[in-house]
Amino acid sequence: MATDAPKKDYNLAIVGGGISGLCLAITLLRYDIPITVYEAASHFSEIGAGVYLGPNAGRAMKLMSPKIHEAFIKTKTGNQWKEKEDSWFTIRVGDERKADKDGFVKPGKRVGDALFDVPMKAGGDRGGVYRAAFLDELVKDIPDNVARFGKRLVDLSNAKDNSGDMVLHFADGTTAQHSAVIGCDGIKSKTRPWLLGKDDPASFAEYSGKYAYRGLIPMEKAIKLLGEDVAANSSIFLGYHGHILTFPVQKGKTMNGSSPSPTTPNPHLTLTHRSGRLQLQQNLGRREMGRHHLERAHGCRLRRLGPASPENRRCNGETRRLGPVYAPALQHLLQGPLVSARRCRARDYTPPGRRRGYVHRGLVHPGQPDQGR
Repeated sequence: MATDAPKKDYNLAIVGGGISGLCLAITLLRYDIPITVYEAASHFSEIGAGVYLGPNAGRAMKLMSPKIHEAFIKTKTGNQWKEKEDSWFTIRVGDERKADKDGFVKPGKRVGDALFDVPMKAGGDRGGVYRAAFLDELVKDIPDNVARFGKRLVDLSNAKDNSGDMVLHFADGTTAQHSAVIGCDGIKSKTRPWLLGKDDPASFAEYSGKYAYRGLIPMEKAIKLLGEDVAANSSIFLGYHGHILTFPVQKGKTMNGSSPSPTTPNPHLTLTHRSGRLQLQQNLGRREMGRHHLERAHGCRLRRLGPASPENRRCNGETRRLGPVYAPALQHLLQGPLVSARRCRARDYTPPGRRRGYVHRGLVHPGQPDQGR
């Protein structure tokens, strides 16, 4: 971790030390904005899964801070074959319903065969990353005195000293007072109810009707299962009411696989739970070629993706919400970090705030006047 942080007459709290929280922290430190990052866990950590970031996220990271972009470049993985460098994803046959006994869905095309490539020029601003490795690189640029661990936020309140500050209340009984609060606290956000009101249905995540099986497969094993063409390069198998996407991470040592699919909402399920091979096979059935690929991915989890319910506010006084829960990422690439990165940089909205420092779409600019919406 870095060693020092700026000193100013105001300070911000960032709730959540995931990818979006640390990207925001590094960006604010670049502009000498004093911050404290509150993380519920005992240390910074990420789930062991892959995420694919496109060139729009890469450009946002460059603008936010060269350090963030360098962390991405250091950990990203692109297609492993030179002839696939200019391919974003290869679209493949994934619907087995009309396949004959030899797997042909039409003359010359079998299940799993390539249909076409989505072209995208090779470059340094896109690729798949192993989330934990990316986070580890970001942590190196967070000063030691900025992070507070074991701080699980349970509520917020307005300070009673007429300062206009916010008070954060933590599960361990402690409190902290800051000029403004920015929430990067994920699907179980406690800043979201403060923004919208605890009685607003949009304050709490609801099941969207989509779930996703996700897994990581060692590249050697993935090549044996799928062939090197598929395992070492990004592919999307388009099936009936669903698809499977794969792409390499960890510099080609691992293949990330994910299969988002619709299902009947079930409010009694937890947000994530480990699924067995039989359940996976029953849910995917024959709709998508390659379901056996994920059956062989140990530790697959059933993920329920967040709601797409509209929000009527992006801030409430000195509290601002950032991250995929604000506008859930239901895209097939599940790019919550991309959404957060873009919001850290965007400049199209100015929430109400104090003259000495107002939150401007995730960035704080000292000494600027209130501008409202």
